Amino acid sequence: MSNQRVKIKPCPFCGSDDIQISNYGHRTACQQDIICMACTGSVSGDVTIQSVNSIEIWNSRPLEDKLQTQLHNLKMDVDVLIGIFWDYTNGHVQYEELLNHIRMLEKHIGE
Repeated sequence: MSNQRVKIKPCPFCGSDDIQISNYGHRTACQQDIICMACTGSVSGDVTIQSVNSIEIWNSRPLEDKLQTQLHNLKMDVDVLIGIFWDYTNGHVQYEELLNHIRMLEKHIGE
């Protein structure tokens, strides 16, 4: 295991920062438990060079990362839509072109 200190994220279940890390075992392999003291959510893992560190497991938030990406994309879509409406209200874009952009964004949002 690396000597670098890894920042541990709050509990993925309740959001608490009251996290306890326990290591036990022998020199070549170690068991590591991460426990939320507020809700008792936990992760256990072997800490060896070949295995994934339990802190990495605890800190992983694949669904949250996916949702953050989708939120970012939706914000970008809103910015595009605002620009298109501005162009429409100032006579730079025709109504049919405005509808085409809206339909394209609806498809993108539905993905």
